Amino acid sequence: MNILIVCPFPVDPRFPRGGVEVHSYLLVKGLLRIPKVNKITVYDPLNYHSSKDAYKCNFLRRSKRFILCSIPKTRQRRSFSIINMFLIKRFCKLYKYNIVHFHGIAFWGVFYNGLKIFTAHGIPEVDVLYRHNYALGFFKSNLIKMIETFSRNSFLFIILVSLHCKRYFMRRPHIFFNISNPVDSGLLSEKRPRRILQRILCVSSMSRLKNISGLIEAFSNVDFSLYKNALLVIVGFKTDEAYVQRISQLIASTNLSKRILLLINLNRSQIFQEYLKASCFILPSFQESSPIVLREAAAIRLPILASNLPGNRLALRSYYNKYFFNPYSLHSITNSLSFFLRRGSLQASNAKLSRSSFLPFNEFIMARLVFKSYQFCLDYEKKI
Repeated sequence: MNILIVCPFPVDPRFPRGGVEVHSYLLVKGLLRIPKVNKITVYDPLNYHSSKDAYKCNFLRRSKRFILCSIPKTRQRRSFSIINMFLIKRFCKLYKYNIVHFHGIAFWGVFYNGLKIFTAHGIPEVDVLYRHNYALGFFKSNLIKMIETFSRNSFLFIILVSLHCKRYFMRRPHIFFNISNPVDSGLLSEKRPRRILQRILCVSSMSRLKNISGLIEAFSNVDFSLYKNALLVIVGFKTDEAYVQRISQLIASTNLSKRILLLINLNRSQIFQEYLKASCFILPSFQESSPIVLREAAAIRLPILASNLPGNRLALRSYYNKYFFNPYSLHSITNSLSFFLRRGSLQASNAKLSRSSFLPFNEFIMARLVFKSYQFCLDYEKKI
């Protein structure tokens, strides 16, 4: 089977920027373990890849079945560029693929008439509201909603990483496959340092959508006379340079530079070490569909504090050690932090745990399920 995957792919697999790049990297890693897959071609519409980028990871270097392509360096790298859409359509027609798999943006595959499948990672029209001021964000959100609604209707086969996204595909009949985000098998293969009590971890891209500034302001309201060892570790991906500078200035203005540790652009191995040293995980985002970081935190049974969002609740529906708060209320975030810091016995008990029900669903199991969905699509097309 020859597969084309159109998705954001990390320029360097050791430094992915966001959950979609992590997902696409793990998917390719898992599919290459399946013997029936003859060739995988990844076409990245958002990042320019040089000829050396495919060889920055061991499994890609060893595989002759993997090809990494991207748009020309001189072209615009925007999610909803019409030029990029026609470049993708032309690329799909140049080579014969059994199936084309689009990720994240349905607009990329709207005019491709061959066998295709779409993975919905999030809701672009909702995410864009937090990237601009209210008037511009509202206008762009409605424009993207119109484009994406039309584009989603061109797909018959849909992979959902969260059932929360299903309501955005109800305009016409679809065939759905519910395949969650995987847990990286490398997470628990790392050497495990001793957990540090009252060490709170947040792993997120640095943007207004993720509400990092609200988390810092809420953490500054914690009574540190009661929790002398409290430490907030923010591991971020630099997606918005201006927002990173704003966060650095906010940390300096709160005089908590010794209690807030800001780590930017760590590699995956270093992020795994931060997971294993932490005693709690927090995610204060305004919008999430199925965050991969929650599944990674749950895999090692960290207590989790998360925004009260449908995507977060679905991602943690079978997890017991969780606490939800209102991301728009600093008082609610502060209360959740204080609630965790008071539970010293729970922290100590969880420091000894290392496995959970999230662990078995790694990238290789996910890849087998995705491959079965490819086979179903091929069989369905033959019947028609």
